[in-house]
Amino acid sequence: ADVYYRVTGFRDTLLADINMGRFAPGTAGEDGEGKGEHTVVVVTHGISLRVFLMRWYKMYVNQFEMLPNPRNCELVVMERGEGGRYSLMPFHGEEELRRMGFDDAMIAEQSWHARGDVKELNPKAAESARAWLDNVERKLAAQRD
Repeated sequence: ADVYYRVTGFRDTLLADINMGRFAPGTAGEDGEGKGEHTVVVVTHGISLRVFLMRWYKMYVNQFEMLPNPRNCELVVMERGEGGRYSLMPFHGEEELRRMGFDDAMIAEQSWHARGDVKELNPKAAESARAWLDNVERKLAAQRD
């Protein structure tokens, strides 16, 4: 839990700094969306990286648990897509994301992030959430029986 809270605080600060244009002065948009080109390098341990990805991409706990810790000195690159969202897909591609533990739904989400607009919600997210809730309901019913 400690790592989760520390990474959440870091992620929130990082996102606020990006949106305010702190990494590329003079580039904050009228709506607070950082528009400039910038590179941020984060060097961290495997569990912290996995928690960061979980928090950034709003993964479920079971998705987080599918991700192995990265190998020593492994790069994980998030690139800003045409719509302003950050995705792992442009740099890593589907095959490498599978090696990193991503399933079909997570890869589809990364593909959407690569081209989705920051002002849009992923229409598939509601389906994914419903499937997750259905699974929880089945597990609870099985425990009651």
